[in-house]
Amino acid sequence: MISRIVSSIVVMVAIALAGTASLLAQSAPNPKVDSLKDMEELEKHVQEIIAKARPAVVGIFAGGGGSGTLISEDGWIATAAHVTGVTAGAPVQIVLADGTSMPGTVRGTHMAMDYALIKVEPKEGQKFPYVELGDSGALVKGQWVLAMGHPLGTEGGRGPVVRLGRVINPRMIPSTFVHVDAPLISGDSGGPIFDLGGNLVAINQSIGTQDVRQNMTTPVNGMKEILDQLKDDQALGRAQNYGVGGGVQSEMSPEDMEDYQAAMQKLTSGGPREEAANELAELAEREKMPSDVYYNAACAFSLWSGELSGEEKEAKAKLAVKYLQASFDAGWGDLIHIEGDTDLDSIREREDFKAAIDALKKKNFKPVFGVRITPATSGVTVAGILKDSIAEASGFRAGDVITAINGKPVTNAIDYANAIASADLASATMFSVKRDATDMTIEVNFGGNNDAGPALAGLEKNDKSLLELWEKHTKSLSPAVFAVLQGGTKSVAFATAVSHDGYLVTKASELDASKEIELRDDDGAKIKAVIAATDEPSDIALLKVERKLESIVDFNFTGEDPVIGTMLSSVRANGDAFTYGIVALPGGYNSTAMGERAYVGVNGETASGGGFTVTVVAPGSPGEKAGLEVGDKILAIDGEPIADFFTAVTMIQSKKPGTIVTLEGERDGQPLRIDVTVGKRSEIEGAPFQPQLPPETDTIPKPPSATQGGPLLGFRGKTSEAKDGVEVTSTERSGPAEDAGLKVGDRVVGLGSEAVTSNDDLKAAIAGKNPGDTLQLRFVREGAEMSGNLILGEKIDGDPVVGVNLDPTVEEVTVVGVVPGGPADIAGLEEGDIITAMDGYAIASLEDLRNELSQRRPRQTVTLAITRNGEKKNIDLTLGSRDEMPTEPRQQPGDDSQSKPSIGMTLKERDDGKGLDVTAVKDGSPASKAKIEVGDIVLRVNNTAVNSLDDFKKILESAGPALQVRYKRGDERFDTVIQLGGGRAGPGGGRQGRPGQQGAPGQPPMDQIKGETSKRADGFGAVIQHDGVVKPAECGGPIIDLDGNVRGLNIARSDRTRTFALPATRVKEVVESLIAQAGK
Repeated sequence: MISRIVSSIVVMVAIALAGTASLLAQSAPNPKVDSLKDMEELEKHVQEIIAKARPAVVGIFAGGGGSGTLISEDGWIATAAHVTGVTAGAPVQIVLADGTSMPGTVRGTHMAMDYALIKVEPKEGQKFPYVELGDSGALVKGQWVLAMGHPLGTEGGRGPVVRLGRVINPRMIPSTFVHVDAPLISGDSGGPIFDLGGNLVAINQSIGTQDVRQNMTTPVNGMKEILDQLKDDQALGRAQNYGVGGGVQSEMSPEDMEDYQAAMQKLTSGGPREEAANELAELAEREKMPSDVYYNAACAFSLWSGELSGEEKEAKAKLAVKYLQASFDAGWGDLIHIEGDTDLDSIREREDFKAAIDALKKKNFKPVFGVRITPATSGVTVAGILKDSIAEASGFRAGDVITAINGKPVTNAIDYANAIASADLASATMFSVKRDATDMTIEVNFGGNNDAGPALAGLEKNDKSLLELWEKHTKSLSPAVFAVLQGGTKSVAFATAVSHDGYLVTKASELDASKEIELRDDDGAKIKAVIAATDEPSDIALLKVERKLESIVDFNFTGEDPVIGTMLSSVRANGDAFTYGIVALPGGYNSTAMGERAYVGVNGETASGGGFTVTVVAPGSPGEKAGLEVGDKILAIDGEPIADFFTAVTMIQSKKPGTIVTLEGERDGQPLRIDVTVGKRSEIEGAPFQPQLPPETDTIPKPPSATQGGPLLGFRGKTSEAKDGVEVTSTERSGPAEDAGLKVGDRVVGLGSEAVTSNDDLKAAIAGKNPGDTLQLRFVREGAEMSGNLILGEKIDGDPVVGVNLDPTVEEVTVVGVVPGGPADIAGLEEGDIITAMDGYAIASLEDLRNELSQRRPRQTVTLAITRNGEKKNIDLTLGSRDEMPTEPRQQPGDDSQSKPSIGMTLKERDDGKGLDVTAVKDGSPASKAKIEVGDIVLRVNNTAVNSLDDFKKILESAGPALQVRYKRGDERFDTVIQLGGGRAGPGGGRQGRPGQQGAPGQPPMDQIKGETSKRADGFGAVIQHDGVVKPAECGGPIIDLDGNVRGLNIARSDRTRTFALPATRVKEVVESLIAQAGK
């Protein structure tokens, strides 16, 4: 899976680092490394380039976050177009390496090649540090390179992060990608790849989420060709997607794109092949076409040739191969897609087709396993296998179900991707497979050669021959490093011996205290161990074994922590160096910093004329508690005007948690002034940004036990503008509040002994109370204070339900099925009814209905306003409990299917007739899991354009267990798969608009983008951050430098780009403290 590497939000604080420096272009040395002495020379060279080039790396905020590189002293910045968008003149915010924030402007872009140029204006006399554009055409396989950028967004005090890697393929797809193994992630997009001459040779573009070594970058030579045009504000290379390749001359005009879409509609709708083929051929003969135009022309002519015979068949088949070859030349290179595309079956046995594929394999190496997978009931099913791939050579067959990899269960595609990504080239990977009714194990060696291209061996940073150089230092540690086993043979961590008296240290959070612990030494012998003591801040557990340990590791290094660029190797239980990397940051990294950072809890958009408009207020955040609302316009902080949202973030992050800041602006055209007590991010539960419910659906807080028979007030309200009570917005019919005399519009000012000024006070008033308790309720009605006795009700267990099945494809809340014997059936709801309100609250979407139900309880009676056959009427309905629902909904008359597939999103037709707007997405639904969001525009489903709800319904009626969906978000188009579960098999074949792209910024789940991470991945305080690839089960072992000094202990895998290690001095302190505790 290829994923754009741009993060969603950037936060930064000013820091003080190096000043201006100018870099002259140099030749790019590529040192050969055959010994530790060579490695030392490489380390020295890497540190020199870091010192020179790192000051030129910048962070970019353009709605989302990315990175870039200063390429001139007067402020020209090279980056990726998918970071900035393609609108010349668009404002962006730039964060220099020293933390200074400056405004910048997008100038020129090339969409197909994913280039963008930004200009930031220097202050009088200012000269920016910069680097030269190098020669990407001179890159060779195995060449050493440095990647830099701002992974997961700019962090105050951190600066650009450095990673070491090698060029795996300098021309991964012709004119499009340089493949490197230096690990990248969201936020690195647009950042630099430097050669060891300190020259910018490529720009970070995308990542393969299935393998940490798959990192795609765009070569700079293309940018150099068009640099003057980019400086002239030209938007070049228009294409369907960013980074489709084809070289800098590739471009589609608006007319081209319109013609292309029309031709594709004919091709995918099953219409006359001749028309689609001829229209695509006409497009392919135009200038500057991207690769997918040629590829789809090949598919069209292949399909057409399959309908013909004789000379006509031969002529069309030749054209198909011609356009296929043209697609390869323009950048198409997805061998697995080609292998499985049934549109090409008519030409697959032709010799010219085979020759073209063989040539592509030699030119375009992709270190892939070689299978295409689909979901299975338990595991993932092998749906296709690339010919001559590792998977085929290992004996996999289509239809095999992969249930585990190296003993780790595989339940879905994410499990599979993470397991493949963490596969060790140096050792065999064991696949548990179910074939028909037989369970079997298939051994796979990823490091072997295969005809799909040269192996990685000898090319990558962690090549076996390079790891073996470290054995001079690591082998002596072998008797002191153990595998920690729980649950049989499963290794959960490493343990390092620290005392001859039987004490070892390991990673505490990976242990299950309820399970027996065994240690396995380098000879395979097992020793029982127990937890003797634990240090929570460091996540170190002290283990004790009842035997003397002959060999131990002394964490006695007393020098400074390793400097940025220092090479460090990680040691496994057999004494092998299983990975090495470089220190990624100077002066260590505060792994607790993000949690300690000042936080208000709002998101916003820069407003015209300055300031920003609040778009999200996180529930429970300081902003919500202070009364900030969506739609507020903030113009100043503590009296200082703010230019944009980014500036506001910067100012807030410079505050200390607990500080009171004054926000000034406007609300509904009236002056606004709000004091906010800044909080700490770590104190906020859940995600930092979550949509805020509209004011009329604000909930009265209830204690955690409320869903388990806790007390119930029976009304809803919102904090009054004057913060002098809670305004009642609804009351439960015959509920506790209504029985006490409370009405809508009343202002509650007291409950029991508590004065009430906000919903938080109500929560405090019922804390510790039980259903049946009586509290005095004090409220104000039309200026007069009143009171009544409120007897707390009891919240019934379970979620409230209506008992209907609703149509997810229309905007109105339309009933398409009724559960027999359920609440709706008893109340008299029928198929075809449209629900328009509940207790007077308008319901215009499924999201509205979910919000209303979330504020009610089972067995509560509500009034539904419905429309039936054009007639409006009200129905009283007593809500049921999901746990008590009888059976499945009744089907519509004449519907013999099991049930409509549940998608979980609401669609609306667009005025321009192009696609469908997503107006609501249900949490936890298939659409939500596929990362569809409100505001997206669905363009195609199962390779068919959807421009009306009828189009969508027709596809849904014949859908299989999954829908392939192409959608648009902003100016970008993405692909995803909505897994429906059940249903009939859908059509096979199909096309993608961009080879290998199945995702985008934020589209794959973040845990998939991050890769396999430790159970506890941060919060350790000061750590050494390095780029060695350490799996969670490999934490707890020592790290050593090139002199053999033990410099620390690996404590966490934080994401695909970074591993955290505790410095040796801290490990020693913790060990001494824990042994003292254990001895008491």
